[in-house]
Amino acid sequence: MKNLKILLFFLLYFPSSLSAHQDEVLLQNEQLTCLWKKGTTFWGLEQIAIRQGAANVAGSGGSLNQLVIYSETKPDMTPVDTFSTRQSGHFPEKVFRYPYEAWKSNISAVSLNTGGTRDLLRPSVLISNNPLKFKSESDLGDITTTWRVDGNSICVHQVFKAKKKGYYSVSTPELWKVAKDEIRWATIPGYLHANKVSDDFVAAYGYGYYIPRRPVIYQDRCATTPAVILSDRELTIGISPEAQYPRIPHDSIKNTHSDWNVGLSVMNVIDNVSPTLYYPVLGQTKSLLDAGEEVVFEYRYILSTDNWYGVYKQIVYDIYDFEKTKIMHNQQALIDRVLKMYRYLTDTQTSRFRLAECDETMIGAQDYMGGVVGADKDAMKNSDYGAMWMLGSLTQDTALLRNVLPYARNFKMKQQYTDNSEFKGAIKGQYYLWKSKTWAEEWGQHIEPIAVTYYAIIDLGNMLLFNPQDKEARHNLSLAAEYLLKVQNTDGSWNVGIDKHTKEIIYPDLKDLRPTFYGMIAAYKILKDKKYLNAAIAGADWFIKNAVENGQFLGVCGDTRFSPDFATSQSVQALLEMYEQTKNEKYKEAAVKTAKFYTTYIYTYPNGQTEMQKQRKQELPGWGFTQSGLCFEHAGTIGSSNTRGPILLASHAGMFLRIYDITKDTLFLDMARAAANGRDGFVDKKTSVASYYWSSFDNGAGAFPHHAWWQIGWIMDYLVAEAELRSNGNVSFPRGFVAPKVGPHQTMGFSSGKINGEKVNLLLSDSLISCDNPLCEYLTAVSKKHLYVIVMNSSNKNIKGTLTVKDNGAHSVDLPSYGIKILKLSKS
Repeated sequence: MKNLKILLFFLLYFPSSLSAHQDEVLLQNEQLTCLWKKGTTFWGLEQIAIRQGAANVAGSGGSLNQLVIYSETKPDMTPVDTFSTRQSGHFPEKVFRYPYEAWKSNISAVSLNTGGTRDLLRPSVLISNNPLKFKSESDLGDITTTWRVDGNSICVHQVFKAKKKGYYSVSTPELWKVAKDEIRWATIPGYLHANKVSDDFVAAYGYGYYIPRRPVIYQDRCATTPAVILSDRELTIGISPEAQYPRIPHDSIKNTHSDWNVGLSVMNVIDNVSPTLYYPVLGQTKSLLDAGEEVVFEYRYILSTDNWYGVYKQIVYDIYDFEKTKIMHNQQALIDRVLKMYRYLTDTQTSRFRLAECDETMIGAQDYMGGVVGADKDAMKNSDYGAMWMLGSLTQDTALLRNVLPYARNFKMKQQYTDNSEFKGAIKGQYYLWKSKTWAEEWGQHIEPIAVTYYAIIDLGNMLLFNPQDKEARHNLSLAAEYLLKVQNTDGSWNVGIDKHTKEIIYPDLKDLRPTFYGMIAAYKILKDKKYLNAAIAGADWFIKNAVENGQFLGVCGDTRFSPDFATSQSVQALLEMYEQTKNEKYKEAAVKTAKFYTTYIYTYPNGQTEMQKQRKQELPGWGFTQSGLCFEHAGTIGSSNTRGPILLASHAGMFLRIYDITKDTLFLDMARAAANGRDGFVDKKTSVASYYWSSFDNGAGAFPHHAWWQIGWIMDYLVAEAELRSNGNVSFPRGFVAPKVGPHQTMGFSSGKINGEKVNLLLSDSLISCDNPLCEYLTAVSKKHLYVIVMNSSNKNIKGTLTVKDNGAHSVDLPSYGIKILKLSKS
């Protein structure tokens, strides 16, 4: 690091006018100072410095190299290479048809940055001092860049002028580079979190664990926030295009999710680790230019002494205007959706709840039409036992209590190995195939420890919260806990899974970077044996060291080869519960750190669109179809978001409110509300069930009726979390265990809560209340003497509404932005 005295010298004594012999230029404001220096032929950035309070931090600048790529013909986007894991052979295995297709679309010559004719340019001409403008020249074309500083940002206006007809791509300048042994952190939201460069291309490019040792170019369709952020030991620099340049997912009439406008990279073609953008992208929009034609690109470098998260938040709010998600509002209240989905799920025809025989016992589950290895359109699955038992308790509906829950319980009893085999306590599979009368996992015949956590311990634990007298369920939970304890490694970890037949570890290239340890927490809470808490501590400590500290997480969707997914959000809640049990601050700190990582699983653009757009028979303002605020199922180069975009399942919303309550970081609050509200364009009007994938718009559940249980679960968790937050804790309800697989939402209704100190029980009824304003959310609870109605404004505007309560008449409410009012009424 060089002393800032040299910069101050140039500020005081360097002439501001441009002369024929000028070979140094200074650009600065109160926060930034940038010194350009001319060598024999080219200009380079000699030094950059940022002031943070009384401290000054300076770093060496980059060469300002820019890459121009040219192709006379439109480049082929087919794969040009094959790759293998270090242990398991060809990647991805062809059995994984979903990630296989996504991966192929990310290993073209364009993505791998190997195609076309290429030329490296550096600024050779200083055009002017004010504004500061440079020109770079080559046989392919010329680049003119205009530079200015704004706060802690360096804003660049770039114009490329082609010299011959063809397809072009142009990189941003190498403003700054970090030596490979000095990398503190690198982030491309939606793709990677890394602290080192690796030759393991699958782990780096496939799972986002490292910076690939290749100058790959990532597509903006899965970049949840199109930006590249890089830190060394003292500085963090992020680069982001201005908001109008990345692809938008939907234009005025159609889905445009797969468009590729901006490329993102963290390593350039001369093997330097440097935050880099490409615009246009070779062969994509605006890349075909005639001789003399120009293309403009505007972008920003943001400098900070903070870590990646501070720069990321600045990009989210200052460039992509995430604050504007607050204009999104509901046409149908979330609580109304819950009540209508309740009727959808108690209708055996619409819910596709099926009874089938298994070992001479009638079991019940919903038909599952998704991909399951070995299925013949006969897979059955129950998704969220916590939500099922909660709805039964809150409604006391015999259609659930007699016709659904007993058979779902039987399904759970039969799902588990209870004999004396080596798998005793484990589950036979997520799915029952009723034609062949066999059990199957999603994508193979294996046993995963996390599946034991999910489908034995958590599900049985939630059932036992509502019915602690169920001796068989308690016995089976203890079998599952013993199995999970038996297969835990000495370092606290678990293997991803084992093949049932060969007994070999599946996918040895992967570590179990998932909240498997949560099963031990749940077992301890139910069974009260401290050996399970000790196992949870060992597992959580391993998880923090290997997953949280490195930003590396593994998913739980077998059909996508466990690409990182919503299990990361579940890890947050698991770590919070570790803190609750142990009071060890390291678990709370790890939970917050993991939650920050999870914010990058959420799209943060486009925002503020008010022009009308059409999608089939729907016509809504642009924000009605936006991806902003939605999380992906799994992203990266093999995830479903490559083709389907994000998902509507917002299991993280309630958890984000809990993290906001701890941190007061408003990004969590804004993301929770953006996920929950304004999504009517994705809800089936007949059933009130939202589609799973963004790309399905208002198709509804389709082949996945069990998703309605998850939706009831996350909405109730979110609404109660809002009530608890807004009431400053005067509303509170005990929570059970998280939902298996899809996220951190928790069940309620098994125990009484409190409203202003009075003991109450949650209640759900679709005949109790009507409301004339869909911006009014409400929850109902009863005590021995009173009916409570908790009314909340879901919008950022003042609203009025009238609630008509059975036997209590009409009640008008005036609510400020995100306000709450608690009505205390007589109990009929």
